[in-house]
Amino acid sequence: MATTVNMTIEQGTDFARVLTINDASGNPIDLTGYTFASQARLNYGDASAAFAFTLTPRTQTGSDLGKVDMTLADTVSAALSLTENTKYKYDVEMDNGSGTKYRLFQGEITMTPEVTKT
Repeated sequence: MATTVNMTIEQGTDFARVLTINDASGNPIDLTGYTFASQARLNYGDASAAFAFTLTPRTQTGSDLGKVDMTLADTVSAALSLTENTKYKYDVEMDNGSGTKYRLFQGEITMTPEVTKT
């Protein structure tokens, strides 16, 4: 079952979060060979994503075991047409390398519009 994590992202800024993937006992999983995907949409049924996060597993040694970097470039969020506090739905999926997919995280993203445009 996916963990619900709601986030706020400021439009026009770089966003970064570290995800930690653990097994049922709370131990970090070796993510070697795993792939990840994450998209955000205004509505669940939208045909195309508003944007996608970049998900990059770390080296999988020592304190980086089970860790994935989740990022969104400032240019991606700056290109979005927003009203005040636009809300997107998102999830993060993991493929274990054998074709089995798991939804790890899901929730809402509140995107706050930027005022300064440079």
